[in-house]
Amino acid sequence: MSVIDVMTLPEVAALLGMDRRTVQRRAAAGELPYFHKLAGGNGRYLFDRAVVEMFARHGGARDKRRRLEASA
Repeated sequence: MSVIDVMTLPEVAALLGMDRRTVQRRAAAGELPYFHKLAGGNGRYLFDRAVVEMFARHGGARDKRRRLEASA
């Protein structure tokens, strides 16, 4: 049985160097993997640290910005 090291949205934002609102939008759009969203319209996103770190290692924090800059 594996244990998930849970991260909150502010922790993910700090790790990825993104604004908290950007992390929230990307999670809602399915661009940033999360493992659970708490109930309610303003439910908080919960993230698995291992997944977020893998996302960061593979350039997930920078890819979208790079694509936007290239298309400008």
